[in-house]
Amino acid sequence: MTSEYEEIDILIKDDDTIESDNPFLEIKKPSNKRSYKRKKEEDEINRKNSKIFWKNILDHPIGRKEVWTILQETHAFEDRFACGPNGFPQSEATWFHAGEQAYGLRFYHKLMGLHPQAMVIMHKENDPRFLDIEGI
Repeated sequence: MTSEYEEIDILIKDDDTIESDNPFLEIKKPSNKRSYKRKKEEDEINRKNSKIFWKNILDHPIGRKEVWTILQETHAFEDRFACGPNGFPQSEATWFHAGEQAYGLRFYHKLMGLHPQAMVIMHKENDPRFLDIEGI
């Protein structure tokens, strides 16, 4: 007769063997240097294509307007605190808004790193706080 602890140990051991046999849980590593190098080259090409794509978007006035719209929809440049109809704070909604803002700021900073001149032009074209600034 087995005790409770022995049964649990047997279940844990059985689960371990199932996980190791499961092909979906394995981390695929490149099988050789050539495939590793090819994967690395593909990643670099994808990174370069992404940079070219976003630079082309930001070089066009319509692209800058659309990026500005995305930033406005994510409320990247404002802090929002939600409250219910009776004025009581709604923490869940506030955290949701904080997540939207965080996404917008990450997107903004990524684009700012790729093409800062176009981002300044975007602000000058769309942001009312930048309209009166000369020399930008």
